[in-house]
Amino acid sequence: MSQIKKILFPTDFSPTAQNAFKHCLILADFYQAKVEVLHVVFPEYAALDVPVVSMVTTREKAEAAQSVLLSFVELGMIQTQAIYTFKTLPKIEQSVEIGVPIGTVLKLANEHKTDLIMLGTKGEHNTLEKAFGSVTTGVIEQAVCPVMVIPEFALWKPTHIVAYASDLSASDPYHFWKAADILTPFHPLLHVVNIHQGDEQDEIAIDELKKIFSNNTPAVQISFHQEKHDSITAGLETFIDNYGVDLLVMYSPHRSWIERLFHHSQTRDLAFTTRVPLLVIKS
Repeated sequence: MSQIKKILFPTDFSPTAQNAFKHCLILADFYQAKVEVLHVVFPEYAALDVPVVSMVTTREKAEAAQSVLLSFVELGMIQTQAIYTFKTLPKIEQSVEIGVPIGTVLKLANEHKTDLIMLGTKGEHNTLEKAFGSVTTGVIEQAVCPVMVIPEFALWKPTHIVAYASDLSASDPYHFWKAADILTPFHPLLHVVNIHQGDEQDEIAIDELKKIFSNNTPAVQISFHQEKHDSITAGLETFIDNYGVDLLVMYSPHRSWIERLFHHSQTRDLAFTTRVPLLVIKS
């Protein structure tokens, strides 16, 4: 039985977040999980030579956000019930916090022992986010629990076909097992796919990939694929289209800030470009 009992959903009240919230509510029904909807208010600073937090203005912003958050949740329930019939209405908690968004999300996730963080992402056309990062990518890189990213135009549909992107690491079977556990309620068809670029060290036979998983994975039906492509991201996107994938799963290690500074992340790229939900498994 899946251990997803608490879902943290950060929102900025955007249409992207509103769409992702529908996915969150439906997922919570499958898991019978509690949802905490969070909005983070960035501190307001006074117009002085020395930056000073204006507590009055910040408090007023937080109070106004409480009302907007209530409307956000109510609209989300109405929109979701128009496309989905709940078995049990999910228990929803609402909170407004003052602070820096990424740090506040991670702090609450740890304090509340969150099992899954869900967020929306605005996609590949948002060049500012690609250049300077976003709350979504910051949470993906630094969270210790799994993170699910919902693309802005992704419509809800049951998760029947799942692709797990394998890099052939020794720990891959363990992370695949964690993903399979999370996906238990859906009983999906699971594809394990390795995208390689044709280098000799990447030319690993599909039989070797099967051996890596054979003694370390749950008793589920799995198919294995090895595809050659110049770009890992583009190769996965092609696989998603060809196989009608509903959910892409990847492993992303927790990295220190210095590692994040110099490490190019395929997961981050896919968080911006994917057209299907992305589940990121963490250490």
